[in-house]
Amino acid sequence: MTHRSPGINGAFDGAGPDGGGALAAGLKTAGRRLLDVILPPHCLACGGAVDEPGSLCPPCWDAVTFLGAPACACCGTPFEFDAGPGVLCAACIRRPPVYERARAVLAYDDASRGMILGFKHADRTEAAPAFGRWLARAGADVIAEADLIAPVPLHWTRFWRRRYNQSALLAQALARTVLTGGRHL
Repeated sequence: MTHRSPGINGAFDGAGPDGGGALAAGLKTAGRRLLDVILPPHCLACGGAVDEPGSLCPPCWDAVTFLGAPACACCGTPFEFDAGPGVLCAACIRRPPVYERARAVLAYDDASRGMILGFKHADRTEAAPAFGRWLARAGADVIAEADLIAPVPLHWTRFWRRRYNQSALLAQALARTVLTGGRHL
């Protein structure tokens, strides 16, 4: 007897010896293509046409500055060169933060500002899955040791104005990306 667990929305994933998983995947692909014809996907940054929903067009991808190693072991500020593991930046040495470690996906600049503010204030929630994937990559070292993925609470007045908590959407997208292979946080 095969046990099937509910998927993201409570629907069964169709995986099993009957091959239902292939049928479900085919239907999902066909549905996505039909939706893309009716509502073509747009670049998260400039609104131009892209092949996949929740992605950037090549010029915007080139313009966005993604952050990564080498970086401060505490705050994640990028270094010009690799100074070795566990090295802290001058700011973290001078005034140690109250947190243990933090990571950022990208530099907040002209190329990323509209995308970030659109997600935060303009109901551009379709960016959450991409941000979650990028955050999983940028924070892999932190997430590997995490016991919990939790959103930062949003004050009720801000929640009322925005109608959603962007950090909750990010936490959900991050969890969907990293919680594979039976791992639960």
